Parts: sequence; C-alpha cells; structure tokens
Amino acid sequence: MKKNREKGFTLIELVIVVAILGILMAIAVPAYNGVANTAKTAQAKAGASQVNLYIKTQAMQSLVQTGLEQYPSADVDLLALAFGSGDPASLDAWEESEIPHARSEAHIFYNLVSDENFVIGYMRSNDSEDNTDADYLVFYATEGCTPDVVQNDDLGVEAADAACAGASVVGQGEDGSVDLDDIAGHT
Repeated sequence: MKKNREKGFTLIELVIVVAILGILMAIAVPAYNGVANTAKTAQAKAGASQVNLYIKTQAMQSLVQTGLEQYPSADVDLLALAFGSGDPASLDAWEESEIPHARSEAHIFYNLVSDENFVIGYMRSNDSEDNTDADYLVFYATEGCTPDVVQNDDLGVEAADAACAGASVVGQGEDGSVDLDDIAGHT
C-alpha cells in the first residue's frame, strides 16, 4: 500500500519567503521614490527652461520689432506656446494650478499632474503701463506653493507674499528686480 503524502510548502518555508520579500521591498521602495522624485525635478526644470526660452524669444522679437524689450503677459497658456505642438506628452504632464487666482496678466503657475508639489511659475512685474520697465522670473518649485503665492495684481511681483518651498530660478530679467526674495519661504 502506498502512503499518500501531500506535496506543498511548509509554514517555515513560506515565512522565510515572506521575510525575504519584505527585506527586498524595504530596500526597493525608498530607492524607487528617490528616482521618481529626481525624474519629476528634472521634468520641472526642463519645463521651466522651455518657458524661459519662450519668454526670452518673445522679448527679443519685441526688441527687434519695436526697439523695446517687452516680456509677454501671463494671461495666455504659456506652456502650450512654449512646448508648441511638437511635444504633447510634456504639455499633458502639466495643468494650470488650482491655487485661487493663479492666472493673471502678471503671473501663472502650473502643477505637475502626477504630483502637485512640483510647480512651474512665471511672474512678471508691472512697473509701467507699456511694460518697458517690466522684469520677469521663471522658476520651478519641488515642494509646492501655498495660496499666498498669488499677489494682488495692483501691487506687482515685488509685493508677492508667496510661499514656494524648494524654488529654483531658471531665468529672470536683466535688471534682476524680481528674484526669489519675492517668493517668501524659498530655500
């Protein structure tokens, strides 16, 4: 007579496998998060650089055509203009910020769709009616912006009571009157 032996894994074998998987996950998850944040930061920096290139191009075209270097208004979709139709994936990765009053003639902010802590911002001062003395700032932030980032349009960028943590400047106007000191809480 044959003995009927059940085949399978013992409890000890299963516990060892679960412990090994737990150790691997403890190593892999933080490494993945670090890589993901590095990629998001690179995406924000590249997007802000593209916006800055568009701003500078428009200012130079204005200088050639009118003799005045004028920075574009922020009341248009800068990302669509900066990325153009050649890079729809990059354009789709960003959305206009839901910060109240995030868009005006003087400023606009965009959040990364996958993580709203990553922000691209464009701020323009309103020093004169014809925009000839205006200055600008393009930045990206890696730790989000609070609603305080949006200033009163009548006060201009210099009065911005902003809070964008981890902000880095990508481009700014020649006179440098708009800088990260206009964004309180920067690092």
